[in-house]
Amino acid sequence: MRQFYFCPMPPKAGQEIREDFKSMIKWIKVNVKNAEIIIFAENEYVIDYCNLENLLYVEKNLFVTKDTNMPCTQKMFKQVHDRKLKESYQIYMNDDLILNKRFKDLLNFADDLKGNFLITGSRENVETVSKSFSVKAKYQHWGTDYFIFKLPMPISVKPFVYGRYSWDAHMINNVYKNKTRANIKTIDSSYLFKPLHLNRDYHWGSEGNTNARQLNLSRLIFRNLKLIKINDWHTIKSFDWYLEKSSVTGGTILLKPSSIKRKYLDFIQKIRHVTSHIRLYFLNWMYKNNNKARNNAD
Repeated sequence: MRQFYFCPMPPKAGQEIREDFKSMIKWIKVNVKNAEIIIFAENEYVIDYCNLENLLYVEKNLFVTKDTNMPCTQKMFKQVHDRKLKESYQIYMNDDLILNKRFKDLLNFADDLKGNFLITGSRENVETVSKSFSVKAKYQHWGTDYFIFKLPMPISVKPFVYGRYSWDAHMINNVYKNKTRANIKTIDSSYLFKPLHLNRDYHWGSEGNTNARQLNLSRLIFRNLKLIKINDWHTIKSFDWYLEKSSVTGGTILLKPSSIKRKYLDFIQKIRHVTSHIRLYFLNWMYKNNNKARNNAD
């Protein structure tokens, strides 16, 4: 059994469930056998959709706090852990990806894995997409939008705000730090399957830095930032294995050990993380002091 979990963005009054999410559910129903789909439903519109499509759902009570209208990863993935079946593995995906045949190949590969494992990979941002072509966006990042796993413990153990800074990095770090003790195989599938993701008008990176300061000063980002430790630097480049298809063997998926190049990139990421961590803590300190000064002035 393949257990799929989604947490779709709740539509506002008068709005519909997003079409890209509906397309994902339809694709899975048509292309994936032995699939159980479970939805984290955070409002009545999502619940109505689940009832219409005959989907299982977990109803509400997943917010970080009563005053923060965002789901909490710790609560979400505790539900995943508690509901897991003995002879199954779990798949968590963001609600705005575009899937293809290679994802089906990836699931078939996961079917044959023994023991504990985590498979994840980066996505590809696109500006436009159709059945015949897509236009790659200038801004790309290593962020992971899907997780395929069979684990002896919850994949998320801290109350990160879902969909905000480092929620996905936390899960990678949690698994990586337990991989030796729990004998977990960590696998990067980026070379095999990259889901397409429509660009949401990002302003990060060298191509558009205009909103970087406002982005870093978000209270939800700082909420997540407080949960990150300076040694939480692992990314998918830290994984011991990666996947690629072999043209010699007719498209067989190969499991290959990490190369020296990947280990070098992993080390570079560690340096960047530590530098960024110190910088963001400094911004947090400035943000708090500015708020104190503003409150004192009032």
